[in-house]
Amino acid sequence: MYYKVGSQSLCPDESLYETWSKIVQALNCSLRVEHPTEADKTLSDGDNDPKVEFLRNKLNWAVKELEITQQFNCTQKEILERWNTVFNTDFFTNQIFESSDKQSDPLNFGLVTKIETSLSVPHQEPPSWRITNQYRVSISGKFRERKEDNTFKPFTCTNTLPKHCDLRFHAETDTPKPFDVFWQVVNTGEEATKANGLRGEIFPAKSAGAGGLNTSHDESTLYTGTHWIESFIVKQGVCVARSDKFYVKIS
Repeated sequence: MYYKVGSQSLCPDESLYETWSKIVQALNCSLRVEHPTEADKTLSDGDNDPKVEFLRNKLNWAVKELEITQQFNCTQKEILERWNTVFNTDFFTNQIFESSDKQSDPLNFGLVTKIETSLSVPHQEPPSWRITNQYRVSISGKFRERKEDNTFKPFTCTNTLPKHCDLRFHAETDTPKPFDVFWQVVNTGEEATKANGLRGEIFPAKSAGAGGLNTSHDESTLYTGTHWIESFIVKQGVCVARSDKFYVKIS
């Protein structure tokens, strides 16, 4: 995602946001950081390295601050202010005004054009709760091909799955019980659009009202494209934890 004033690009934030999100997702699973080239070494000091934990916490804070920038109805001003907060600067919003002063057309004064990412979708329902993110929740996924046996196999956002697979997602949270689990499944692409199968609603888990006894959710692969699922943990009408997007690529 890029932002422009006139012909000037301001902030290539989409790839950085997604990179940070994936790092947080990995570190939420384990603080052990493998060496990229030497199989018997790690970059972290054991499985509970305080420096890696500090990095995870700071990146988690940054990702949560930037979540609003991924919403379709987020304004340009809100987006750049969030990046200011994350980097502790006023650089991004200052660039708007400096560039606007140079525009010869007064109608362009203060105008920032946001080039939407291809995964920004108008049918994605925005959360209705106040979000505090005082706890954490992460999603893991498993799949099975129906023509094979009944064994579910783990998969990640980097895998591409065929159609007609069964999916099972699990939300892992440190939120104290009781709580309610909500899910949001968002799909995209021409196939889903033509089939009138676009989804983006937030819905309660089947275990709603059970105090968080079941944090799993089942889906299937139906339409070609890149889709995602999120999990929300709600206590007393407040969303206390929101997961990163878990992307599902279907061929």
